[in-house]
Amino acid sequence: MLFGGAAVANAHGYVGSEFSDVVARAAMKSNRDLGPIASEPQSVEGPKGFSLNPATGGPVDGKLASAGNWRSVKLDEQSPERWVENEVTVGQTLNIGWEYTAPHRTSQWHYYITKNGWDQSKPLTRSALQPLTSFTHDGTPAPRGRTHQVTLPADHVGDHILYAVWDVADTGNAFYSVIDLHISGKAQATQAPAPVTVAPPAHTSHPAPAQPAPAPAPAASKPELPSKGPASPESLHSMGTTATSVDLMWFSAEDGANESYAVYRSTRGARPERIATTSKARYLDRNLTPDTKYAYFVVTIDAAGNASQPSEPFVVTTRTAPVAQPAPAPAPAPAPAPAPAPAPAPAPAPKPVTTPAKPAPAPAPATAGVVRPWSSIAAYKKGERVSHNGAIYVAIQDYRGCGNPGWIFAPSLWKRVG
Repeated sequence: MLFGGAAVANAHGYVGSEFSDVVARAAMKSNRDLGPIASEPQSVEGPKGFSLNPATGGPVDGKLASAGNWRSVKLDEQSPERWVENEVTVGQTLNIGWEYTAPHRTSQWHYYITKNGWDQSKPLTRSALQPLTSFTHDGTPAPRGRTHQVTLPADHVGDHILYAVWDVADTGNAFYSVIDLHISGKAQATQAPAPVTVAPPAHTSHPAPAQPAPAPAPAASKPELPSKGPASPESLHSMGTTATSVDLMWFSAEDGANESYAVYRSTRGARPERIATTSKARYLDRNLTPDTKYAYFVVTIDAAGNASQPSEPFVVTTRTAPVAQPAPAPAPAPAPAPAPAPAPAPAPAPKPVTTPAKPAPAPAPATAGVVRPWSSIAAYKKGERVSHNGAIYVAIQDYRGCGNPGWIFAPSLWKRVG
């Protein structure tokens, strides 16, 4: 689906930029059998609030690697030989760089590592982790090209997992990266350090200012629905908010096949009303009032017409309308041009030279049906065909590439037809 110009694939961020010493499990090219997340490693997204206390929120234990997202469920598989590891050394200070495909407004990043003696044959849980460090931010978009300096414990050697969390400031979501490490060298006996919070962080962002208590959200009461039915949508959030629009996106807890979604909205304490039904997990709500708080929730409807319980409400405030600038004063009228000088007498015409007539050029061959090779940085129109690795694909929507070699396999962008 295209909203106001070239589309960007459902994408956000992961550890593994060109400045990073390590790469996340989902983005490691040598890993196999990753499922749908292989073509969009930036989409390991789940609820924020993660800490070592499960009561604060975040993904549930056993699903920390996938963030509870069905697209990345393969990441929860765990065994000593399942994943390719980043080679590092004991006590090394790592430069950790995030690759942002949608640099959301950010509140913090925080990092954890598995404890010595953790069970490598079981899915990752909080009890297997210990804190490393965190970096606060001021609520502005995440800066590209910066890194965090994270030092590994001096008593850790062998196979470990580094767990990285990026908390978005203006939604209820976070992005999670599991980083597989093989730490070589000789361990040193040390006392486990207390968690460190760095402010400002190594990448020169500034500490987030204290936030006032949030205003009461507009009513978004959930209608009473039958308890049986499809799973509720998850992680409802905005991909972009302007003075008059909110670009909503959510995830299906299942595969999304043969499902549609009903979108509800309320404001100023009014009863929620159904504003749209869509087959996509995304909806652009237009013609809104600037500087106004809106509440949304989404309901899944399966092929039989059964409705799910509503998603968790998402509350957002539209931006303030820009102030109109006065029109510039008209430019003064130009001075009249001087009278032209008399034209000189024409020179005698040259004697014509006769040359043999040349045949008309043949018409250029028609370009209809031409299939060009796919490029990860080119712009494409819906319906355009490309070739890649001997196969033919047709574009599902308009979009412009940003260099990701996996987007040719993204079902939201391309369909294989030959």
